[in-house]
Amino acid sequence: QELLAAMPPMVQRLAVEMPGRFAAAASVAGHLHVPGNGERPPPLLLIFGGSDPLVPLSGGQVSAPGISDHRPPAVLATVGRWIAALGCPDAPAAAVDGPRVERRLWAPCAGGGELAVVLVRDLGHHWPGSGGGGPLPARLAGPTSDAVDGTAEIWAFLRRHARTGGAAAR
Repeated sequence: QELLAAMPPMVQRLAVEMPGRFAAAASVAGHLHVPGNGERPPPLLLIFGGSDPLVPLSGGQVSAPGISDHRPPAVLATVGRWIAALGCPDAPAAAVDGPRVERRLWAPCAGGGELAVVLVRDLGHHWPGSGGGGPLPARLAGPTSDAVDGTAEIWAFLRRHARTGGAAAR
């Protein structure tokens, strides 16, 4: 089966709408915007920035040039929807809090799934570990952070959930 890591809302939408197609999925700074189709989504890694002005932890109105009427939900609301969608226990099985990074793991979930959430406290709306930032300036997107290497984090999660057996089913 294929592994999935791309634009955050799209990743989550595909994980919900085509769950059997993917062995696992990972999303950075995105929220689930669509209901499920009744099938269990694949294991999921969510990474959020605690200093993200475009996806604030508490949700609510976002004020930035070129953005109007954008009200993302609270990050915990998104996590709660994924806990329910994946059939996870209410409480995380593991929690690790460091000075810059919080990690939570809900497992085992229904069908052997899991939900991993990484909160990088000093990260804005950038790729974690990007150093120099991304296409958005810090005045709009908040600070960059090297507390987590997002690429390595996602790759480790996807590799751990990779299915063996050849080419992905089409």
